[in-house]
Amino acid sequence: MAISKSDEIQAYKTGQLPGSSWVTPQTTSRSSLLPIKWYRGNHPGGFIRLSIVPLESSDSWEAFNSAPAQQFYCFEKNCGPSDTSNPNGPGDGPCRAEFKVPKHLEDGKYTIQMTWFGGGNIWGVPTFGFGEYYSCTDIVVQGGETVDPSANAAPTFSGGDFATGQDSGVCKYWSSNRLGDCAFDGRSPSCPEGASIYDGCHTLEPCSNGTSMVGTPDMEGSRRGAGPAGTTGSVVFNVPTSGTAARRKVRRGVMV
Repeated sequence: MAISKSDEIQAYKTGQLPGSSWVTPQTTSRSSLLPIKWYRGNHPGGFIRLSIVPLESSDSWEAFNSAPAQQFYCFEKNCGPSDTSNPNGPGDGPCRAEFKVPKHLEDGKYTIQMTWFGGGNIWGVPTFGFGEYYSCTDIVVQGGETVDPSANAAPTFSGGDFATGQDSGVCKYWSSNRLGDCAFDGRSPSCPEGASIYDGCHTLEPCSNGTSMVGTPDMEGSRRGAGPAGTTGSVVFNVPTSGTAARRKVRRGVMV
């Protein structure tokens, strides 16, 4: 599901999907630092969680939620709005972080799931908080440091974003700092015939209506209860492009 052209993983923006349904995943090694890139998509705030599981487990929410060595970042890591005087304003530049390939992984095929939660400013309303957005990409782990099965690391967090300062250790966010609180599990929007997207029929968002907050992610809470049990069909996923449940096929992400 990933085009291997360099060492960056890019969460696709809408309209950039490749024509092929299957492409070659990138090969990396244990303990290497894999540059990650996603686009701000004209929205501020929230957290990113990266979780890696064996390819054969990649349709399981529980696998991603219980995986060791989960890595959390601020959504606006090394990026921000086009107009720096308007922190909630537009800006679609790339945000960047580094994913450290866990040392406990055997050689083989894996899927990295990227989740964005706690984002805000829906339809230009700065008090509206987003639901959760998901994207995945497949990789191959081969070689590197010696496999250490005991190195099932605890979750890590690298804080800092545009609003709080890139070295602040915290993030600006809306709704909740815990993954799973805005998953809209089991619910679907009601769309009367002829209704437009502005009638809200295409989404259950916003998840919340209130001011933004500053803090760190609830990493342990996110590990226990994140994500719906299956396909939600309840929100329109634009950045990154998303489909059903934990599927990771080519229409979910790409390495560039």
